[in-house]
Amino acid sequence: MRLGHAAFGATLLVAPLLGATQPMSYLRTFGAAGDPATQLGWGLGVVSVVVTIVIGVLLLAGSLRKRARPANARDLAVSSDSG
Repeated sequence: MRLGHAAFGATLLVAPLLGATQPMSYLRTFGAAGDPATQLGWGLGVVSVVVTIVIGVLLLAGSLRKRARPANARDLAVSSDSG
């Protein structure tokens, strides 16, 4: 099994040297038919990165923010529901 892994790894290392082309990519296309899909892919990628950054910043800000202390310890107690 290790020989198979070694052969696969060697093939991946040698293929670019032999002039093998890159596999299909959704971020770069050739021709008028693929251009709309490329634009959508780039747009989706940008939106995803922006959303990830915003969530990370909000999470960091929320975890570093100090909570307000209650004026009275009784404010934290749970009262019974009467009704």
